[in-house]
Amino acid sequence: MEIIMKRLTVNEVIELVRAKIDEIGWNESVMVDTDNDDKDLDTIIRSCIMDAYRFIIINADVSLLEGKQYNNEMTCFSIDDNLIGHLVLPDDFFRGITARLSSWQSSSDEIINENTSEYRMQSDPYACGTFQHPVVALIHTRRGRELEFYKAKTIQDKLESFIYVPVLNLTMPQLNIDIPDQLSEAFIYYVAGLTLTAFRDELSASLFSIAKQLMGIE
Repeated sequence: MEIIMKRLTVNEVIELVRAKIDEIGWNESVMVDTDNDDKDLDTIIRSCIMDAYRFIIINADVSLLEGKQYNNEMTCFSIDDNLIGHLVLPDDFFRGITARLSSWQSSSDEIINENTSEYRMQSDPYACGTFQHPVVALIHTRRGRELEFYKAKTIQDKLESFIYVPVLNLTMPQLNIDIPDQLSEAFIYYVAGLTLTAFRDELSASLFSIAKQLMGIE
């Protein structure tokens, strides 16, 4: 399925969140109707965008996500004598979508963590991942965050593909927020929920619930 991306500016997100808050009949008596308070609401909405983006991207099914291709294999990818692949992650890595070595019979679209029982299984030569049933793990080393690939078929294997979602950088000028179209409505609801949380409004719970339902996780 082709992923259709929606591009929103911060100002467009603010407008959409304001419209969503108006739709639910939010009681604006918590704010004085002045120009300054109007700007304060915009500031609060803006401050919630990053957290909402993190929640949506981390919790969405990987099949709904779109990312960018990693293109620095020569300096950051290696295979050790145990045929385990190692990739130093880029600084802007946020969530992995899919990874594959050249010998693998299929891609891996799940990344396990180093503190799980599944990761401990990778130390067992009979239970660890193979080129026929691959496993990718995220670990922390002195070099920073790395991916481990279990396992290559030969030491000559290459990193065929690694696609990931980059970190959203709100400090960039002319920022565009790219989010899968199927998740854009959930994203707006979640920003609205976080915004009302700042005012301790109980309606925020309903907005969070709607966002999760739109994502298919509630």
